[in-house]
Amino acid sequence: MPARRASFQRKALATPPADIYSVGKLIYEAMTGFSAKDDFPRLPRQSAKAMQRLNGVILKACEDELRKRYQSAHELYAALARLR
Repeated sequence: MPARRASFQRKALATPPADIYSVGKLIYEAMTGFSAKDDFPRLPRQSAKAMQRLNGVILKACEDELRKRYQSAHELYAALARLR
């Protein structure tokens, strides 16, 4: 299975939060050039303030606890739009 799937999705629970998790992993990989396997590090502290804010969005999108994750694609989009 692809590394971007959430652990609960590997158990065949495909849901919108699982899609958001996958998008978060893709954003992380696009930003860093590193593979986002099951666990992945925060961005280096030396990153610009905007990168740190984006890192917060990524981490929330990839949160293991469903209740802490963005609950819809619209919510994730709104968080990304606020970064402009």
